[in-house]
Amino acid sequence: MGKLRKLLLLLAVTALFAAACGDDDEANTATGDDGDEMMDHLGDGSLGTVIVESGAAVQVRSLNAITGDVAFLGLPNQRGVELAIEHFGAIHGFDVDMGD
Repeated sequence: MGKLRKLLLLLAVTALFAAACGDDDEANTATGDDGDEMMDHLGDGSLGTVIVESGAAVQVRSLNAITGDVAFLGLPNQRGVELAIEHFGAIHGFDVDMGD
């Protein structure tokens, strides 16, 4: 039974690896009028829309574990969000921050 379990695990890992390395037939990006590269599947409104009032900032929130078995991931995840905000800057003219 142990050999069968190992074989199934190996097959599952191989299938996941192959799926992750696969090539999409369709183009994944499009270029907007302002030259920014956008993902085709984003911004189509299927998940709803967010309206940010003039002068307001886009707020990005992050919920991370700081205790328990995965506490070691909490601070690096938080720092990743902060670095992304610093790196990408404003979005379509709106400031981006972590909120209050």
